[in-house]
Amino acid sequence: MKTAFQYFLPREMLSLAQDNGFRRNQVFQFYKKFYKDSIQIDEIEGLSKELIGFLKTALDFPTLEIVYSKEDSEGNGKIGFKTNDGHIIESVILARDNETSICISTQVGCKMNCAFCATAQLGFTRNLEVWEMVEQVRLSYFHFLKGKKTLTHITIMGMGEPMENFDAVYRAFQIFIHPFIYMIAAKKVTIATSGYLPGMMKLLEKKVKPSLTISFHAPNQELREKLLPIAKKYPIEQIMDYIKNYPLKKNKRLSIQYLLLKDINDKPEHAIQLAQLFHGLPVKFNFLKYNTIEFLPFEPSDEKTREFFIDTMRESGLSSLKRKSFGGDIKAACGQLGYELLTKKKQGESA
Repeated sequence: MKTAFQYFLPREMLSLAQDNGFRRNQVFQFYKKFYKDSIQIDEIEGLSKELIGFLKTALDFPTLEIVYSKEDSEGNGKIGFKTNDGHIIESVILARDNETSICISTQVGCKMNCAFCATAQLGFTRNLEVWEMVEQVRLSYFHFLKGKKTLTHITIMGMGEPMENFDAVYRAFQIFIHPFIYMIAAKKVTIATSGYLPGMMKLLEKKVKPSLTISFHAPNQELREKLLPIAKKYPIEQIMDYIKNYPLKKNKRLSIQYLLLKDINDKPEHAIQLAQLFHGLPVKFNFLKYNTIEFLPFEPSDEKTREFFIDTMRESGLSSLKRKSFGGDIKAACGQLGYELLTKKKQGESA
């Protein structure tokens, strides 16, 4: 079986091409055109036909099928992709101010079973391969951004737990930040985790790291286990030890996400517990609004509650912000990916 072109970094492809008589500049031009100019390899113009023929013979150029796409009034979008084995995954395009981000999935479904997440209700099928993650960005770029907006950020927090597929995710990250591909700074690629420690420990070994955000969502072990069952295996004490020892550059803070759920984790005592737990640590809190999913028994907290949490953190010397929710109208916001698939599944069960 041939290896997918989207797996290779330019330096690796350069070695292969030069061994077969092609020039360095030809290879770099091909990368630029493949990732930013032409969605189909056969549409690439201005390059050696011999090089293209060689690459097509030596490598595979697999892709994903776009089966649906949606866009809201603010320019945010969602794309549903069909994999070659027939599964559906989703990517999100977020447009805010002068930033444009593509959020990609890392698994078909998810094992983490977070109580508030639509993807969790779908179960887990498999990890995505490197090329499938790369293609999500490439196709999303061509479908939504090319000729309109500049891709400034990539977030790895779509369907699935990225840290459980760490090796493939990190390889995709290396491709995203390469100057001959998307030329995005490492700090502008964000990987999120619900607390899967084996993958988190692997990240510590890497010299070049993406930005990290940890989905926390509860200030104590009992509540965290109810919302994020992974906490039973990797308890809050272990996550806190990791946070305390995570290497950060000067004046940088680790991002902590906290989804506020009405009458679940949004009580005043929860805010106080959270502030005490993180006291003195270099973190920044993002308090997220819950995006309602009809099949799940959760509601968003009101704005007054969000403000209380933010004020409590700030009074304790902790950085905190209220992040605007994007994409809720098209079921593209946090926790909503897989909504259409879940709807069909529920309808089938009730038929």
